[in-house]
Amino acid sequence: MEEPKKKYNDLLEDLWNQSHEVSHSSDAEASWHQFAKRVGIKEKREVIRMRAIYYAAAVIALTIAIGSFIYHQTRIDYLVVENPGIGYKKVILPDSSMVSIAQGTTLYYAQNFNEKRSVRLEGDGYFEVQRNEALPFTVACYKTLTTVLGTSFNIKSDRRENVDIALYEGSIKASVEGVKNDWLLTPGEQLKYRGHKKISIEPFNNFFNPLESNFDLENVSVKELITYVKEIFGYEIVIDTEYLNNSITLRINKNDSLQNIIEVISTIYKLKPEIDEDMKRITLSK
Repeated sequence: MEEPKKKYNDLLEDLWNQSHEVSHSSDAEASWHQFAKRVGIKEKREVIRMRAIYYAAAVIALTIAIGSFIYHQTRIDYLVVENPGIGYKKVILPDSSMVSIAQGTTLYYAQNFNEKRSVRLEGDGYFEVQRNEALPFTVACYKTLTTVLGTSFNIKSDRRENVDIALYEGSIKASVEGVKNDWLLTPGEQLKYRGHKKISIEPFNNFFNPLESNFDLENVSVKELITYVKEIFGYEIVIDTEYLNNSITLRINKNDSLQNIIEVISTIYKLKPEIDEDMKRITLSK
C-alpha cells in the first residue's frame, strides 16, 4: 500500500514542476510545499537535509581552496647555505650582494630573491649589499630585523638569541619584534640585543673589517686601540690618561699575538708592561 502511494506522490510532484514555470528555485519549492500541504503529501525532509549537507560541503571545499591559494601566494621558499668549515665562506646572492658567513653559520635567502631581497641568518655574517632603492634588503636574525638599501654591516648572533648588528658603511634601520621603536644606525654604531629589556646602541671600531687579515691603523687613538685589544683578546689595558688621546699608526695582523701588540705600544711610549693573568689586565707604566 505504501509503494503505490509513494509513486502517486512522485507523479504529482513531476506534474506540478512541468506545469508551473517559475523564475527562481526558491519560488518553486515554496509553491510545492503549499500544494503538498493541501493534498496531504508528506514532504521529503531527507532530500532537504541532503541539500543542506551538499551546500555546507561546497562552502567548506571553497574555503579550503581559497586558504590554499592564499598560502601558496604568501609563502616564501628559502634556499639554505651552511658553513661547517673553518674561516669565512663567501656567498654571492642573485643581485650580486655578497655575504661572508663564519664557521657554524646558516644563511637562508628567498628563492624569488630578485622579487624579494629577504634573508635569514643564524650565526655570524658580514654583508656587502648592492644598492637598490626600489627593493630594500632585509635580514632577519632571531627577534631582530635589519633593513638596508645598500651598505656593509656585520650581524653576529649566538644560540641564546643574543644579536649584535654593527654598521661599517652607509645606513641601516634595525627593529625588534614586539618593540615599537626603530633604530637608525650610522657607521661606527652597533645595536646590541640581549632580550627586550636590554637593547642598546654602542660605538665600535668600524675601521677593523672582520674579513681583512691586516688592519692598517692610521692616526688611531690609543684609547681606540685599547678597546680593540679588549674586544679581540679579552684583556683590559691600563695606561695613564695622558696617553689615551695620542695618535698611533701601525699595522696589526689578526694572527698577531697580544704580546706582540703590547711590545709595540711599550716601545713607542717607552713603557713597561705588567700582566695580571688572573684579572686579565695589562698595566703599562713608566
